[in-house]
Amino acid sequence: MNRRHLYIFAALATSLFAAWWVTGLDEDTGELQNTKNASTRATTSTRTNSRSRADAASTQIVLLTQLAVSDKPRAELSKLGNNPFAPASFQPPPPPPPPAPPPMKPTAPPLRFQYQGLLREDGKLAVFIVDGSELMVAREGQPLGGNYRVQSISENNIVVEYLPLHELQTLNFGRQQ
Repeated sequence: MNRRHLYIFAALATSLFAAWWVTGLDEDTGELQNTKNASTRATTSTRTNSRSRADAASTQIVLLTQLAVSDKPRAELSKLGNNPFAPASFQPPPPPPPPAPPPMKPTAPPLRFQYQGLLREDGKLAVFIVDGSELMVAREGQPLGGNYRVQSISENNIVVEYLPLHELQTLNFGRQQ
């Protein structure tokens, strides 16, 4: 290796060391101190003879290359706060969206039946009701119109259960005298 190569090699090592030292100012002092000790030992060994100078310089370059390749400074620069080219807004942040309303509990549809008359058979009540154009006789405990079941019948009303939701509904008819 001739002198020209040695000077280029030393300039490269010095440049790498300067770049590393500038980026390492924010890092903790313990890590910086360890690398200073390694570079001091490498510098001391370069004074011994010319052969060991090349070895020490290559050791320094390896150390500096490892430090320069470290992702620590890049990770810090990638944060939005440290990026000078990131778009900045001076407007206050928008207010948070209002909370979503609680889900509505499903309810049974309104009764579609109409009262037509009351019948008393063997001491039990039955009610004549119309569903659209169909006339039906409703008795306690019997299904009614597919989705309903008659729960109770009285002189003034009929209570039916909407089967999909197990919800009770009342059809008032108030007997006329």
